Amino acid sequence: MFERHDTFLMTVDVEVDYEPIDRLGLQHPRPLADTRALAIQPLIQSVHRTAAGALSRHGQKPKRNGADLHGDWPRISVRFQGDAAGAAAAYRCWCESVSGQEPIRRILSASLRGSDGTNHEFMDDGLQKEYEAMWNELSEDEKVTLRLLTA
Repeated sequence: MFERHDTFLMTVDVEVDYEPIDRLGLQHPRPLADTRALAIQPLIQSVHRTAAGALSRHGQKPKRNGADLHGDWPRISVRFQGDAAGAAAAYRCWCESVSGQEPIRRILSASLRGSDGTNHEFMDDGLQKEYEAMWNELSEDEKVTLRLLTA
């Protein structure tokens, strides 16, 4: 008999302390965005290694890593196969490990989604309050438009 494995995706959006990177960038003639992109690569690799360790400890099988560097804060993702309990344990372990890495200031948001219906989400309290304040500043017409665009 075949053992069934569900597919999962873990993502984490991190706020990076770019100050030391920007100081270094001032000493080089390349654009600041290029300096940041180069300097952030070791962090992304470290976060992927952390994920691989968490997945291995909890019996999950890694499939593919990714990173989205469009914008100020990187979104790092890991796709894997496994079971719901192991996926949730690996996700918690990964988030705890990532939050202590330099130069990460904080985890802005994190999620775990699975083909079995698993859906765990985390958002930093400060970021949540910023979004709520922005929403409250919108007119009713703007809110209706946004609701229609996201429906």
